[in-house]
Amino acid sequence: MKKKYFYPLALACALCLFTACSDDDENTWEQLPQTEISGENATLTFNGNTLSEGSLQLTVSNATSGVLTLKNVVPGYPSVPVNVTLEEQSNGTFSFSGQADMNALPEAPSTKSEDTVALLKVTVNGTITLDGTVKANIAADGPAFYLGVYSGSTLNLSYSDTPLLGKTVAYSVEQNVPVLTLGGIVPGEPVVNIPAVYPQQGSFSFETTTAAGTAVKGEGKFENSSLTLSLNVTLSQAAQGGLTGEWPLSSTIGETDDWFEVSYSDYAPVRIIWTAIDANATNGGNISNLGTALGSHLMAEVLNGITLTEDGNLTARYYPSIVTGSDSEDGDAIVQWLMGKINSYQTAPADREWLTSPKNLMQWYTKDGMIYLVPNLVQILQQAAADNGDASLAENIDAIMGILQALNDLSDEELQGLLAGFGQQAGIDLSIIDVQLIRQVASWMTTGVPLKYTLDGNGGLRLYADKDMVSPFMPLLLSFLPQLQAKFDEMIAAADEQTAMMLKMAMMLLGLEKFTDLDTVWNENTADFAVGLGFQK
Repeated sequence: MKKKYFYPLALACALCLFTACSDDDENTWEQLPQTEISGENATLTFNGNTLSEGSLQLTVSNATSGVLTLKNVVPGYPSVPVNVTLEEQSNGTFSFSGQADMNALPEAPSTKSEDTVALLKVTVNGTITLDGTVKANIAADGPAFYLGVYSGSTLNLSYSDTPLLGKTVAYSVEQNVPVLTLGGIVPGEPVVNIPAVYPQQGSFSFETTTAAGTAVKGEGKFENSSLTLSLNVTLSQAAQGGLTGEWPLSSTIGETDDWFEVSYSDYAPVRIIWTAIDANATNGGNISNLGTALGSHLMAEVLNGITLTEDGNLTARYYPSIVTGSDSEDGDAIVQWLMGKINSYQTAPADREWLTSPKNLMQWYTKDGMIYLVPNLVQILQQAAADNGDASLAENIDAIMGILQALNDLSDEELQGLLAGFGQQAGIDLSIIDVQLIRQVASWMTTGVPLKYTLDGNGGLRLYADKDMVSPFMPLLLSFLPQLQAKFDEMIAAADEQTAMMLKMAMMLLGLEKFTDLDTVWNENTADFAVGLGFQK
């Protein structure tokens, strides 16, 4: 009887033992630690660098899958869950690998949708043992990794293959799409937004056309909390306004007829127009003629021409001093040389090797019949410091720009009070200055100095400011006339008889009895006024 039941019982026990052993083998994954692992038990690398902080926590679903949560590993993301695939190794450890696409801004809730490109892509691989030792390699890349504002030392910007200083580039996210924003870089467009810029390992490129029709191409790389960006721009045809090309300074000041009457060219190198309401009263006619004649000769000595390129750069061919042909280039020599030019109506500058100004000091564009010249003050100061070997200027550029920004941030009342203080120190009444005029001039650093222009159809170009454009500045200029007259009177009193006579003759040539007459001339006897430069292809 006992023997009869022994064999079935033995067989049942053997099956149970086999089943138990099989269950132990299949459920090894259940022995994996699912608590947070950190410190000496966690060897973590992030984008190739070993981490001294951060932790991992593995939640296992089955023998081949789980969720590995990265805690304080990815900058800006305190917790990153990564779906991983598990594989048991022959030595009893488990390898894992996986990838997570993050569609949320740092510290922000996710707004992921099916057609959204990830803002951050996180990949992970490594091994974990049953006793809780983990080795993990984590890598992350994507727009969210590079969000921020880049300027100064964090921005290495080139424009037309030439360094461009003093600008700002921002990288942000709008409606879950990363946007690169160019601030004050493209001529005529203070802000240019370039959407859908997705870096790969920090590198990116783009081509876009702005709403105004300007083509912008760029290549860049985010690296070490900095941005290197190279831009190439082609202004729209409207922004170029038919002005692109080389423009030599005009050489014709005017011409005389058989009766030696002078007719001044509107396209003279320097052209001043000052017509009178009453030609018989004191007026600016003589100043107009002398200013055009002598100013043109002076200008021809220091400016040979300008080049307006399709990328919006303005460069000039120039010489830093006047060449009179005299061994002495002091003020008296220049005055004597200038007097010899007074009846010459064609410029003839001395031979010299003209210099060319660097790119990115000045930009240009046209809009609504105006040309706008946009100075890059930071780059101009840097160039001036380099040209003059002025280390102190170079060191103080940031401070200068900071002061200008601080002035812009003042309220109207604060700015007016500051002007009053400056005026009191200088002995000048600056209360006549409209603070809105100051703000307008400050805005020109971004939008550009506006000038009118005309083309004559024969290769002539005239850039000028007319009466309406100059009028807001005249009260300040006219306020200096009493001081100028007082200094002039002192010079006459201190001069010898011959010099005093020459000074009085100079005043007669200007058509004035005294400098303060200009106040009346401007306010009561000016029909038209313009001052500008003339170029001739």
